[in-house]
Amino acid sequence: KTDLWLRDSYIANADGSLVVPSEYNLNVGIFYDRAAWSIELDAQNLTNQRNFAGSATVLEPFNLQARFTVKL
Repeated sequence: KTDLWLRDSYIANADGSLVVPSEYNLNVGIFYDRAAWSIELDAQNLTNQRNFAGSATVLEPFNLQARFTVKL
């Protein structure tokens, strides 16, 4: 699975003095699914870009997430 997004720069406050630069993010993952269980490995922010949610919140840097699920 793959997730890619791009965002152009934008003004983040009323007087126009704070501009968030353009940014992009790439997430990739692999999974293996069986009848009784599944396993997933996701790489978030693969390019380790500094991205923002709004004007002040910095999104997470590169990280790995793993999940193992048992199906009852």
